[in-house]
Amino acid sequence: CPNEALIDNFVQILSRAVYYNRAQRQAEQILLMEERATIARELHDSLAQALSYLKIQVALLKRSVKNLPDEKAIAQANQVIAELDT
Repeated sequence: CPNEALIDNFVQILSRAVYYNRAQRQAEQILLMEERATIARELHDSLAQALSYLKIQVALLKRSVKNLPDEKAIAQANQVIAELDT
């Protein structure tokens, strides 16, 4: 029957369209996940760098506080605290 062959062809075309649509959505999802992973790595790296810098600053502050008058020590401590707030 010619109608049956036409229906079979139509079903195959629809099946392929659904398959390609799902594959495209999966590819987009993978791309999004890769972008998120890249952003997370970049944030982690910049945060680690900032924390390392602050750790060094605090270590230097500890050394210098011992040798400074109280007012200068407080000013330096406030400066480090201000950097931590940003």
